[in-house]
Amino acid sequence: EDPYVVPAEDVMRLTLVDRPEDVLAEREQSEWFCPAFTHQVFGQDEVVRGYEDCEVLVYLHASTMHAFVKISLKGKQEGADDIPHLLDENLGLQYTC
Repeated sequence: EDPYVVPAEDVMRLTLVDRPEDVLAEREQSEWFCPAFTHQVFGQDEVVRGYEDCEVLVYLHASTMHAFVKISLKGKQEGADDIPHLLDENLGLQYTC
């Protein structure tokens, strides 16, 4: 098993927020869910390549759907997926990283 190839549903978490302060709240204070399908962003195999211990947190504003994306990781290989680019190109989200 390659630690740098991980199912996207294990990496990506989403939550809805009403106020900017909600993004600054402790992670445990928000209700998070994993997307059932991630092929729209990460391709048919639905995996994230090139990162060790990667986590992508997407905070979606409940009314505007503007997103704040927080990406954390331990390690990154050369040629790793460009997650911000994939989100922008495939979802068209207006987001801040």
